[in-house]
Amino acid sequence: MARVISTAVLLVALTAIACYYDIKHGVIPNRITLPFFLGGLVLNGLAGGLGGLGLGLAGGVMGISLLLIPFLLHMVGGGDVKFLGAVGALLGYRLLWWGFLLGAVLGGVLGLVKIIAGEGEVGFRHPLHPLWLVWDRLVQALTEKPAERCGFKELKEGNQLPYALPLSFGIVICFFISIIQKTV
Repeated sequence: MARVISTAVLLVALTAIACYYDIKHGVIPNRITLPFFLGGLVLNGLAGGLGGLGLGLAGGVMGISLLLIPFLLHMVGGGDVKFLGAVGALLGYRLLWWGFLLGAVLGGVLGLVKIIAGEGEVGFRHPLHPLWLVWDRLVQALTEKPAERCGFKELKEGNQLPYALPLSFGIVICFFISIIQKTV
């Protein structure tokens, strides 16, 4: 029971701090993610020995891996990647996977709501510039006009979705469901 309470406290603290920084400053600093990553490894190591440490490491690697390609495509920031790694080190790979899936769905819904609400274009931390260039060239080849002149708009920086927010909701919801089901 002490492990569950310790994990809950660290998880709620990590997600709250990450959401604050992501919403307020648009970044999740290393000074936030690294201590929680290490704390997750220590907590799992103390609770489960080498097996627990392995579970934390597997979760951390999985967390980083899940957002590595979106990061390389400039769809999320590096802080989001490290945040998910820290969550993985804390929860292990099983809970991380389900929390990530729910968080990704919530992020998609939130993005759609922003578009429907007319808050302009929804951008990412960086534009999907390589994909836009391919699209622009395709439209230009078919219409002999640049894509923007045909009514299409490139995703711009500025109106960004703080991805830590939907990820945190998904992760925390899955964690507390697992407590209720006693699978932690």
